[in-house]
Amino acid sequence: MKPRPDAPTLIRLAQFPAAWRGVRRALFAGVISVFLAWLPNTFAQAVKVTISADRSVLTPGEQTTIRVLAQVLPELRPRAQQIFAWHLDLVQEFAESVAWQTNALVRPTSDQDPSTSSGGTVEGGVWRGIFDTLAARTNAGVANPIEILTFPVTARLVGTSTFRVRAGTAEDPLSSDFLVAGTDGVSTWTGGDYADARVTLEVREPALVPPSLSIAYEPGTPSREAQVTLTFPVVPGQTYVVQAAETLGTSASWQDLADSPHNNGLVRDAFRSGPRFYRVRVTAFGE
Repeated sequence: MKPRPDAPTLIRLAQFPAAWRGVRRALFAGVISVFLAWLPNTFAQAVKVTISADRSVLTPGEQTTIRVLAQVLPELRPRAQQIFAWHLDLVQEFAESVAWQTNALVRPTSDQDPSTSSGGTVEGGVWRGIFDTLAARTNAGVANPIEILTFPVTARLVGTSTFRVRAGTAEDPLSSDFLVAGTDGVSTWTGGDYADARVTLEVREPALVPPSLSIAYEPGTPSREAQVTLTFPVVPGQTYVVQAAETLGTSASWQDLADSPHNNGLVRDAFRSGPRFYRVRVTAFGE
């Protein structure tokens, strides 16, 4: 279907990226509305959306980064200039296992003009209404997927947590989840394919690794008494407590040294005459 002969002349988006970065939200919304009204979308979707994690298996306390990418579908690429704008929600299922860090969202390739973008808002398990433009990125998401947002997450409890992407639902000026501009400066397409926009993270109990404990004697000085320095390697997701006892065997009374837990792998204890034994108690993070 062709636009009506009296349709207004449309700005060629791909030719004026610098001008578009300064457009206020109202004007931006009006132009997009004109595009969508006069040039109906002939494809069910225009953009393939994917989500992935740098690591999919974590232990409590570990972090990873989740990445959302988008690319124009193959049948449109010969005629597409760029993904011009996007508007998405993020949904988290089973949030007890993994916590997202909403203050660390990054939109690495977008324009980030405050008048035409938003970092969204979090409502329970939904991060709603994240949107931005890619006017300054010629060919954005055409030949190759483009990374449109990333955010870190932290593993908390053993279990699984799923993150998925869907079309944005915030009340903002963007009329669709994606707007793709054509090479002719007139054609546009909208809509995202979210069939593969889901990633599941698994949080497992860490394998407890017994550390090797190194002990060194440090002579006293006029300002400090003699002491014993204990060092050992540490592994993320584990908690370490150094204990001391005066005897060994079933009658030994092991006592935690001061300032536990000792998760930096370094402990100092005052030197004492007579026998003194040390060990490291290792538990999973959070126990």
